[in-house]
Amino acid sequence: MLKKVVLLVCTLILFSGLASGNEEFELGEILIKGLKNVYYYSIDEISSKDITKKNARTVEQALEFIPGVRISVGNKNEPDIRIRGMGQDRVLTLLDGIPISSPVYGYIDMSQFSTENIAKIEIIKGTSSVLYGANGFSGVINIITKKPAPASLFQWSLGVLDNARSYDLNFGLNFDKIYLWFTGSYLYSPGFLLSSFYQPAGNEDGGLRSNSDYRKRSVSAGVGLKELERHDICLSAFYINNEKGIPPSDTGTLKYYNCARFPFWQYWSVSLADEYRMNERAILKSRVYYNKSDNIYATYKDTIAFSVIKETSTYDDYTAGGNIQFFLEISGWNYLRTNASIKVDSHNEKDTASAPWESYIIHTYSLGAENEISISEKLKLLAGLSWDIFLQKYAYTGRMNPDVYTLNPLVAATYTFNENNSVFANVSRKTLFPTLHQLYSNRSGNPDLKEQTNIKSEIGIRGKFFNLLSTEVIFFYNDVTNLIQRASKNDPYINCAHVVYQGIEMNLRSMIGKFLNMKVGYTYLNSRDEMPQLLKRTSNILPYTPEHKIDAELNFIFGFGLSGVIYGTYSSLSYYYDKQTLKTLDGFTVWNLSVEQKLFWNLTANLTVTNIFDLNYQEEYG
Repeated sequence: MLKKVVLLVCTLILFSGLASGNEEFELGEILIKGLKNVYYYSIDEISSKDITKKNARTVEQALEFIPGVRISVGNKNEPDIRIRGMGQDRVLTLLDGIPISSPVYGYIDMSQFSTENIAKIEIIKGTSSVLYGANGFSGVINIITKKPAPASLFQWSLGVLDNARSYDLNFGLNFDKIYLWFTGSYLYSPGFLLSSFYQPAGNEDGGLRSNSDYRKRSVSAGVGLKELERHDICLSAFYINNEKGIPPSDTGTLKYYNCARFPFWQYWSVSLADEYRMNERAILKSRVYYNKSDNIYATYKDTIAFSVIKETSTYDDYTAGGNIQFFLEISGWNYLRTNASIKVDSHNEKDTASAPWESYIIHTYSLGAENEISISEKLKLLAGLSWDIFLQKYAYTGRMNPDVYTLNPLVAATYTFNENNSVFANVSRKTLFPTLHQLYSNRSGNPDLKEQTNIKSEIGIRGKFFNLLSTEVIFFYNDVTNLIQRASKNDPYINCAHVVYQGIEMNLRSMIGKFLNMKVGYTYLNSRDEMPQLLKRTSNILPYTPEHKIDAELNFIFGFGLSGVIYGTYSSLSYYYDKQTLKTLDGFTVWNLSVEQKLFWNLTANLTVTNIFDLNYQEEYG
């Protein structure tokens, strides 16, 4: 239902030898080094250039136009990033290789993370390496930050959108043996406008969306040492302090969210990463981290001034852990990789202002190894195995389940016909452990929940023709058992017997003359619940999983410094449940435009128009 929005951003680089821009923070990569240009599973990559040209201000905006990925915003004004139909709580989300999901829900609000310091985002939608550790159930998102390029940088940008403002600062220095950086971001908006075609209903009268304002502040900094006795070491930290409103349901049926805000949302992290080149054939990479999150969810008696608090819910959480990865080139055709990781999640909450503090602690461990072998010049094989462990160490309720130990194998192969054409196939088993919310929440918690299991497979074909056209077709299948769901927000979570997600993804990239290039992606998703009666439903349709999605973009560039992109997405109709009644949500097509003009000195201006045709649409009901 978002109205057409025009955003102007001006960027100034005061000094830089930065012709090629910032470099990637290599210590943030999971160590997958091995045979070059070999693909065993599907992976998409969003570069900093992709983020800039579409003016994506937050991480979820950057991910929105990826085939197989669907983003919707629900009741608490938090985006749900679904990969091949499965929600974000089933996606392993990393920042420079460090898990950043909430200990409570298994996901984190990615609209709270700005993009000013992101070098690239990797999205693995199928089978993933065992080196990523536990809980990569439906896929992996790894956000890689920037480090200064060989020359220094001072970059500043200003964005203007009606009453909204954004400011970004990016500063870096790079010397022979040391580099350091600092970034800062500030975003403010009084809220977003609804389409002029929106019909007032329930708790919404149109115009500026009620209670949709936000204020976002973030800083990050780090210092790195290079080639210190064969070590590369980096100490980094970031801090986020945000607040935002939660728009009420325009249907009037979701009363709990009709007057609520996050007046305080804070997240900070500090990490130390090291890469030790033992010799020409062996590398040891390690990292330790500590993440701290605190937030207050408040409901109010007054809907205008938000000055009289009705009730508050307070979370005080931390995650601490580390991992060690070892790479060994046994020979030019044989590579061994191992991983050991530990993660401690602690959650403390006051469900209401008068309620007692409740505490919960869980430990997650993962030990994994994989071997990559070149059978011939054309045929490559990969085999891996991880041992994932889930321990409930403390629960306020006093009730804890036995420890869980799971083995998760991986087998993959790729065959290269020539430098432009190849096929790959893989099959793996992935386990997802219950979240603290699913186990212990007052309303829906179920301490007897079992771990979820996904037997997932892919077959992919890649081709390139005359350096003008490249294609990719991927068939995927996810066979999920013990999927954790609930019939409604007032019902307990249960393990559903059997759910299937299967489909096809197709990607097409083409050069159209010297100044134009095009990308088109298509996703077909067939998902079904084999035993809907467990959720008191008569249909096997899963909510918010549209069958068809098309993503398209046309990039253009001209010799006088003007470049831009027209991009859009089509989503077919989807379904949702009003209690146990199946209802339909209309499909939609949204088009956007972003253009950039290089001005004098190092100044550029970017103009972005979203929802060009002012379409009135909904991603989730209400």
